[in-house]
Amino acid sequence: MKAKLFGIVTVLAILMSVAVLADVDVHGIVYQSDNSTFAGSGIEVTVECDNGDSVVSDVVQTDVNSEYDKLFDTADCGLGDTVFASVPGDEQSKEVTSGNVVLDNLYIVPINLSVPEFSAIAASVAFAGAGVGFLALRRRK
Repeated sequence: MKAKLFGIVTVLAILMSVAVLADVDVHGIVYQSDNSTFAGSGIEVTVECDNGDSVVSDVVQTDVNSEYDKLFDTADCGLGDTVFASVPGDEQSKEVTSGNVVLDNLYIVPINLSVPEFSAIAASVAFAGAGVGFLALRRRK
């Protein structure tokens, strides 16, 4: 019984550490300035993550569905960091941080930021619950 319980606690601890180390995924869809027509494939999207000390930047291209995806590892980008995505328009480039903004003759870049820390919170709750269950079973004997 003790070996099974120890195994469960060990697995939960490993899952919790993996959740904390998860990478940050920034993805979205690029629209034309009418905010309804897909921009198409091959549009260069500059994705930046500002962690306060430095700015990590990369250029990715949209696929045939007008979608882009950039994966930052936790050393470069994490919870509380600022993420920007920008796309060159007809004559100039501007940063667009909201999907509900329409700018004349510019592409719109909706940003979806996946925050891996939410899974860490769930893992922490599960780990705490396992600990309480372990103590309850131990005192019952």
